[in-house]
Amino acid sequence: DERPSLSAEGFYLQSYHFSKAVLNSYTRYLAADHPEWIVHACHPGMVATDMLAEYADQESLISVTEGSSVPCWLMLTDDPPSSASGLFRAVGQAPTSWMA
Repeated sequence: DERPSLSAEGFYLQSYHFSKAVLNSYTRYLAADHPEWIVHACHPGMVATDMLAEYADQESLISVTEGSSVPCWLMLTDDPPSSASGLFRAVGQAPTSWMA
């Protein structure tokens, strides 16, 4: 059989990254369709949770408290102008229109 295939791990990674692309697209769609809303997608960082329990570099992970800083800031701040709606935000990074 010469069809391409993925291992269970490969499928997991592909589906995870695909879901992030969908989330980014939906964020931009909501911002464009509802200009009265301020819509953001965010990445809290590499947070030490059960999802990353097998991650090789455990010492580089941040705490749940540290990971909550971006979502909490977005929820509580008056800083991001409505023109910034539809953007992706991550810890220590400028807003961008797309998550790589």
